[in-house]
Amino acid sequence: MIHIPFPHRLCENLSESHDGTLFRCPTFCKTLRPKCAEFYNSISDSNKIFTCPYGFAVQKFQLEENPVFFIGLSIEGVNPKKDVERKYAKFDNVIRLSKKQYQSFCQETEFTHLLMSSENSIKQDAEMRNVKVAELQMFLEDTMHEVRKINNQLKTSIENLQESLESDDSHIWNIIQTMYGNTNLLSIRLGFYDYMMNPQLMLGAGKTDVHIYRKFEKVYKCLYPDKTSKGLNVIMEGKSYGMYSASSMLEIAFFIIIENAIKYSPINETVHIIFNEDKQMNQLTVSIENWGPFVETIEKDKLFERGYRGLRVIKARKTKGQGIGMYLLKQICVSNDVKLQVYTRDMKFFDGDKYCTFGVRLVFDNLIF
Repeated sequence: MIHIPFPHRLCENLSESHDGTLFRCPTFCKTLRPKCAEFYNSISDSNKIFTCPYGFAVQKFQLEENPVFFIGLSIEGVNPKKDVERKYAKFDNVIRLSKKQYQSFCQETEFTHLLMSSENSIKQDAEMRNVKVAELQMFLEDTMHEVRKINNQLKTSIENLQESLESDDSHIWNIIQTMYGNTNLLSIRLGFYDYMMNPQLMLGAGKTDVHIYRKFEKVYKCLYPDKTSKGLNVIMEGKSYGMYSASSMLEIAFFIIIENAIKYSPINETVHIIFNEDKQMNQLTVSIENWGPFVETIEKDKLFERGYRGLRVIKARKTKGQGIGMYLLKQICVSNDVKLQVYTRDMKFFDGDKYCTFGVRLVFDNLIF
């Protein structure tokens, strides 16, 4: 049996990535992007280490008669450490190698006697780790099942309370609305979890008719405590009465946009959600605008890359994030045939930091009335 220590792709099936026996594939590299496929196919020299379009070190290697690509590598003197670090997920454990260390691994063409003195212990550790991962997976699944059960019970109780409560005490109603918002927020967070566990299943889920305006209104209310704590004003302008055929993930897309708008807006500013419905064209355009950290023109396309965060956001260190939200937003829009665009205009300073009007535009065609 031939052992390959590094994460890799086989030439006959580039879309499938494999963990190495010693090094796991970074989460970012598990998805084959168009740029990646084009890059792999352009490599002809197997004696040279290349840097892929996303900053990882890559080498084509001839393993017996089958060429393979070693991917997702971090090698000193080949790719800058900072180019790949920001693309790592929390649970990634990527080891940065020196060129000498990497080449010493590659000298063992069969890869069967790597670290011979500790091979058995490595296998034992790997088996124990797999058992622990399986146990953790089972625990998480059981936990999520219970959370869903409790969440549904809580939602039902609050809905019944809303129907039966006959009181003019606005304080009580505010509490109820906050609780109801929290249960919806929990449902959205559970959707995030489902996506992280099985993205293809979630993106390919069945579609139902969705009332876009009401979904935006629901998500906005879920985030009411966040916007209140910053003294923000969220205004919904215009109306929409049409329905749109989409998966339940669309609600998560709206959540990502509004949460980002609230998160990155300076205090006491306004977030605008603008609806422009054209019944003759069966089309709805929704624009979400807020003052956000200035975005350079060259950054706009990068905002949708997994793990990417704006340069000024990183520099300011005012808000935390993993750079997953905008990436997921694009995946949801593509899977639901929603046109997505970001745009900027204007510019001014808040507390010495440069800001611009940042907008996200969604276009829904083939509305149902």
